[in-house]
Amino acid sequence: MPIQADAAGCCCMVRGGNIGQWASCTARPDFAAVWTAHRPRRRWRVFLCAQHRTRVPGARELTADDRVALLARRRRLAAARDGSGWVPPGPLTDSR
Repeated sequence: MPIQADAAGCCCMVRGGNIGQWASCTARPDFAAVWTAHRPRRRWRVFLCAQHRTRVPGARELTADDRVALLARRRRLAAARDGSGWVPPGPLTDSR
């Protein structure tokens, strides 16, 4: 299952549509975890819904800091959609 590390919601992708394309999970994220991408090797704070919480090891219930980070991602996405600018979220650190 693909992961969209910079998602402003659940990071897991699900099969959707009538031809089985991958799409973003639209369920409410109640969990967070740190996920490491392989190439380039970077660590991301990711958010997960209850159904997908086991897809990333170490998932935990959202903390106050997680909620702030999630809100910031949602605001960035809203700004991109309304044309006022896109500032993509970045990884936590480089893990090289």
